Amino acid sequence: MKGLKETIKLIRRNALSIMVFELLMRLISYAALIPMLYALVNVAVKCAGLDYLYKANIATFFKAPTTYIFFILILLIYAFMNFMNISGVIVAIDCSRRGRRITLPRLFFKSLKRSVWVLRPRNLGIMFTSLLILPLSSLALTSFSLLNIKIPGYIVSYLKRRQIMINGVMIGYGVISLLSMGLIFMLHFYVLKKYSFKKATGKSLEMIKKGGFRKVLGIIFVNVIVIATIFFLSGYMSELLLKLLKLISGAKSVNYLIYKATVNVNSFFYLIFVFLVFPILFGYISVQYYNILDMGGMGSEKPVEASDSDIDDMYEDGERKTSGKKRLVYRKPDPRVFPERARLYERAVFIMILLIVLVLDGTYYVLVRGNVISLRAANLNTAIVTAHRGDAKHAPENTLAAFDLAIENGADVIELDVRETLDGEIVVFHDKNISRVTGIDANVEEMTFEELRSISASGKFEDKYPDEKIPTLREAIELVGDRADLNIELKPDDSNTHLEEAVAALVEEYDLFDRCVVTSLSYKAIRKIKLIDDRIKTVYVMSVAGGNYYDLKYADAYSINYKYVDNVIVRNIHRRGKEVYVWTINNKTNLENMMLLDVDNIITDDPGMVKDSMYETYSGGLFSYIVRRFAFK
Repeated sequence: MKGLKETIKLIRRNALSIMVFELLMRLISYAALIPMLYALVNVAVKCAGLDYLYKANIATFFKAPTTYIFFILILLIYAFMNFMNISGVIVAIDCSRRGRRITLPRLFFKSLKRSVWVLRPRNLGIMFTSLLILPLSSLALTSFSLLNIKIPGYIVSYLKRRQIMINGVMIGYGVISLLSMGLIFMLHFYVLKKYSFKKATGKSLEMIKKGGFRKVLGIIFVNVIVIATIFFLSGYMSELLLKLLKLISGAKSVNYLIYKATVNVNSFFYLIFVFLVFPILFGYISVQYYNILDMGGMGSEKPVEASDSDIDDMYEDGERKTSGKKRLVYRKPDPRVFPERARLYERAVFIMILLIVLVLDGTYYVLVRGNVISLRAANLNTAIVTAHRGDAKHAPENTLAAFDLAIENGADVIELDVRETLDGEIVVFHDKNISRVTGIDANVEEMTFEELRSISASGKFEDKYPDEKIPTLREAIELVGDRADLNIELKPDDSNTHLEEAVAALVEEYDLFDRCVVTSLSYKAIRKIKLIDDRIKTVYVMSVAGGNYYDLKYADAYSINYKYVDNVIVRNIHRRGKEVYVWTINNKTNLENMMLLDVDNIITDDPGMVKDSMYETYSGGLFSYIVRRFAFK
């Protein structure tokens, strides 16, 4: 633990610069790295001869040789950012060890300079080795999690079917990582002494032979302890908070908020994990590196001093001599001669970097929102979430309880079915016959509203919701209010006398033109609605998508069974300025597939699950991302 205490001591000396540097690296990753990765994936999809990547063509994508070329490029970009982060920590710790402070601009440019040098062919091995070192392997996944780059479910399913190959790759990676442990000090020889890959490798192996093997075991141990501690605290604290909040209030109306509060605890510890792991682990490795050098036995090597580390390679007079001529360069003024100018220089450079990053971030946000940048293999676009018959998975369908719960769980729209009773009342019920829900063999159109009202609509949720009744459309509208929009599906019957007219009248009475759509499997019904009042938005519901239906005059949008939706259908509908609704999405894999196709509306029985899953992938700018990171899982 002595080495860990020394690590904390060194970090504290330049803590502000190190922490802000870590934040800056995340900002740069978001503003520059993600668009580059997305662009490479899109090009890879195109080179594989595909317009879009989804479940049906995933095998073709992985069989294309160009796919793996672009995967290597993606790995190279990530390795560069990872190495730049490592270099910054090593430089900062070196300055701390010599009792000196380093400013953020200086730290950033030093790490960038070392990272650019590593792109030389003779040094590329250093960058890739940094991803293989076993104790740090989890950091690669950590950084990808921060960027929120998630593998779509259909790709996971494809890879699972090739389990033997995946196991072989993982075993091979593990073996290579273990063998790479002998190179753990190579990064310090390169960053601090500017050794080539070959020379740095030889020095690292020599250091291991001279008594560094026990140090390496200590590094592995610290890596495991740090990561395990963060995850333990995250799980323990979130569980503790969950129990506490449930103890304070057992009301069902706060269950969703309780869940979100516990997720926030996880997010808090996650951020701690991200910002502290790199400094602690590489700081600890640096401490062991210096300890072995101090022990001696490294031949010509000696403890690092200012001249060795080359951290202070600034020109004091602000000029550089080239072929006997002086050339002015923009360099930091010597703080010993011009202390005030030096401070102003550092602030100016920092502000410039921050502004560049924020401009890139804002530009990326605008490009994404304008669909100039869109990933052909990830969930960037969020669709409207419609609760099918309310939260039908957790409450009796088409009841006021289901509508209330759906809104509580984040639904944007409440979908409900309406029928006309024998005495002309518009009620909310799906089936023509009420037996499936009530156990009574009777048809809605053959019963009066009073008869229907006397029957329980609780169904299989009778224990939890014993008093639910079949509501009227008016009651549903008043319950929902302005908390959500409405999707009113017409269930016309030959015995109806004024179903469409009554629904249109209620839409006008409550001024729902901008907050509801009227849908139906009957094109005749939505045509009638449109003729009654063309301000009402209509949606044609389709069980099977076939034929030339794109130009139907009275359909403003199409609601299609997700099994029949593909990129061609979505593109053709969007070209006509209409929207695509898909139903019924009740698992993450289907959700991801539909989001990849850029559909506009997701209809689901489980709005809470869909809403949470959609927010796992961000599509906005930096600040909206940070807000959502603390608000949603």
